[in-house]
Amino acid sequence: MTLTTSIGQAQAFDGREAGLQATHQALKKLGVSTPSLAIVVASRYYDAKRVANSVSSLLGNTPTIGFSSASALTNEGQTKNAVAVALLSSPDIKVSEHWLSGYAQSGR
Repeated sequence: MTLTTSIGQAQAFDGREAGLQATHQALKKLGVSTPSLAIVVASRYYDAKRVANSVSSLLGNTPTIGFSSASALTNEGQTKNAVAVALLSSPDIKVSEHWLSGYAQSGR
């Protein structure tokens, strides 16, 4: 199985801009490969919807997993107030998305 990965990381005043920059970096590093899965870690200080919308505007229908954190941890180290986007690409990866309605309310 061939797996290609790339990571982009950015800091900006606005979560939308940080998301765009990090995604653009990750896509550029990935080259001509098509992303199979994206993993997004965003600072808890950014508006999550703005980050998600900016990332999806560049990735389209690529399945994406994301969460907020106090800092982003990448191969470049730990960075506060940042967005990190990891892209995985492989012809052997098959990803499907499922929405678990009410999951957050039932979990403890």
